[in-house]
Amino acid sequence: FRTANNFLELADGSKHCDKILGRGSATIPLYDMTGVLRNVILNNALYVPSFHRNIMSLHEAVRNGMKFNFNDPGKEQMISNDGHIFDISTSGHLYLIYSVTNKSEVSKDAVEWHKILAHCNLPDILHLPAVANNMHIKNKSIADNCEICIKAKATNKISRKPDARSTKPFRSVHSDLSGPLNLENLLEFNFILGVVCDYSSYMATYLLKSKSDTTRAMQQFIADHSVFGITRKIRSDFG
Repeated sequence: FRTANNFLELADGSKHCDKILGRGSATIPLYDMTGVLRNVILNNALYVPSFHRNIMSLHEAVRNGMKFNFNDPGKEQMISNDGHIFDISTSGHLYLIYSVTNKSEVSKDAVEWHKILAHCNLPDILHLPAVANNMHIKNKSIADNCEICIKAKATNKISRKPDARSTKPFRSVHSDLSGPLNLENLLEFNFILGVVCDYSSYMATYLLKSKSDTTRAMQQFIADHSVFGITRKIRSDFG
């Protein structure tokens, strides 16, 4: 069996060149009419990942011993080799047999659901069982000491109290960079660096061609004014 040399032909005559990755036996869990879970084995099943539903060939199923009853509309049935009867539903011109989904109830307390659901808030978690299948909440309370939630909701506290003024010249300075400038000039300067002494309010300005020259200009300012005082602190807006 070479998967690359095969195509699928459905009952309506349409042919599909979807990639077939393999062929073998597939076990499909189904509930029979009595509510008992049965495993139905489909032989020579083709594995086609691009198909979102399992498609069963009636011709192949009958060849493997299965029987079908389509005589009573609305009461269609499939009978397996072992004599187990399965109900068949209809949707338009299609016959559907629903495979088993997980029907076991998942019961956890609110704290566990809170962690599983990426620390979702409690009111939203309590609404989920009404819209989510098989979800149950045992203890419907959450303590307010979740470390992750506390950190996520933390905000920066900004102090509005001004810092104490410097007591010596050029000990503390403030800097700000302006630009790029929209004014044409012969030397092609695009930025202006301003440095203000916190003690005396003395201001020095430096013309720069690019932002990368800021460090060099600040070093030049410290060297130029080192005879008046040693700079210990530089404040800026990181711009």
